[in-house]
Amino acid sequence: MRTSRADVLLVSLGLIDLGFCTNASQTAGNVRAFVTRARSANPRVSMVLLPVIPNIRAESDAAFAHEVALFNELLAKTLADLDEPRSPLLLASVPETYDIHRDTYDGTHPNTSGEHKPAAAFAQALHQGWGAGGRYTPEST
Repeated sequence: MRTSRADVLLVSLGLIDLGFCTNASQTAGNVRAFVTRARSANPRVSMVLLPVIPNIRAESDAAFAHEVALFNELLAKTLADLDEPRSPLLLASVPETYDIHRDTYDGTHPNTSGEHKPAAAFAQALHQGWGAGGRYTPEST
């Protein structure tokens, strides 16, 4: 951040944390720390965060699915708590049409169409929340 002088961050995090390192509450705490550190590098940075998107493990592991759902809820609350005018935060929406069987090559990692759907979610959040850009329309998916 200090080197690139980024003023807008598009952030997707949490899946690996929840899968291997932390629970939903701890991961939400990591988001809080991430936002704090980003703001220490640039007090006026704007951020759009994407909830954890569907994945194969959540489809087959009820306990993990619960942690993902809880984290996504805690993420929304954390962003609401941390949002401030000089460094605004937005929560993007999980892409409605994201399908792990069609939009990933292994149930987790996005293929070409799967990469466009989160991009569209970020673009929509930027446009609706801050009037930046317009509707995302990929040339081909």
